[in-house]
Amino acid sequence: MKRSCPEYHTLIACLEPLVADAWKPQLNNLALFVYGLLMTWHVHLPKIALCLPIAGNTRNALQRLERFLNNKAVQPTQWYQGVTKAILSHWQAREIELIMDQTDLGDRFPLLFIALAYRKRAIPILWRLLPHAGCSGVEEQTKLLTAVAKLLPTNTRIVVMADRRVPFG
Repeated sequence: MKRSCPEYHTLIACLEPLVADAWKPQLNNLALFVYGLLMTWHVHLPKIALCLPIAGNTRNALQRLERFLNNKAVQPTQWYQGVTKAILSHWQAREIELIMDQTDLGDRFPLLFIALAYRKRAIPILWRLLPHAGCSGVEEQTKLLTAVAKLLPTNTRIVVMADRRVPFG
């Protein structure tokens, strides 16, 4: 650790019961990734790497994130579903606004994601790394929406925003 970071340690303690099938190093890297997303409110890996509470320089932190995302044994989308369920289980509003978009992590990892719109912010709730840029067609979007639909609370109006605002479900 670069410095004492109680928020990071709290995040690991919160993630541990939600991500039961991850090994400790994998859980630590997931926590770093989530911590970076929360601290920067950005999806660019170099910006995430800048704020990570780990020893070494920014290049080392960036390489760590890239190895984590490229590791075939790591299932961040599957693991993050526990986080999503925990977030949505406390949702009290009658409506959930979801944002679906595509971006590139670090200009190398094409990512299709769905985020929860909350106080003018987008909180990622589920994502898929895509094989190559520009391939998020209807099939990939449908797969992601289907996965998200299983995590959403019942008795809540769902609105998905992509190119336009439309009711979902």
